[in-house]
Amino acid sequence: MGKFKDLTGKRFGRLTVLSLSHMTDRAFWLCQCDCGKTKVITSYCLGKFSNSCGCWGKDHPSRFVHGDHHSPEYSAWCRIRSRCFNKDSPDYPDYGGRGIIVCDRWLESYQNFLEDMGRRPSSIHSIDRIDNDGNYTPDNCRWATRIEQARNKRTSLKIEYKGQVKPLKEWCSLIGINYNKAYQRLKISEWPVDKIFSQ
Repeated sequence: MGKFKDLTGKRFGRLTVLSLSHMTDRAFWLCQCDCGKTKVITSYCLGKFSNSCGCWGKDHPSRFVHGDHHSPEYSAWCRIRSRCFNKDSPDYPDYGGRGIIVCDRWLESYQNFLEDMGRRPSSIHSIDRIDNDGNYTPDNCRWATRIEQARNKRTSLKIEYKGQVKPLKEWCSLIGINYNKAYQRLKISEWPVDKIFSQ
């Protein structure tokens, strides 16, 4: 299992840790909310992004920021909640259906979302999760263009180079090398990454 801190019996907001649920590259804990529901949450999220089963946000309805009801930022906030929690949403299977959730802080209010993310930089930017298997949290989200998001898809070929992991297309763009040539070197010629980008 690896080393981890035993959180059994600890409280995080409305959550009480009942037991270790399972381990992957991180620990997942079975927690009981004060409302009676149980939920499995990672150590990383406990107390930082998750302080309830989600009921806190429902018990504290968000207030509108004046004039933002029809803003692109407010629309983005509504969409991410819908795709994670609305089973009738066509996007739900790829989000809520995969276990993707929105952090309690953003469920609590639109103001918190806006405070963390700021205004979108331009009309071609939208919310993107850096880790496609991760949740909607401040440290896993950014405003990104369609090109940036396309490079960050789950199916994108990601390469570790100089201690950073980026899609191969992004590395090619940054370094100034033809993508098809780099792909051929990697997949067909099986060159090491350093050699792919240095020649």
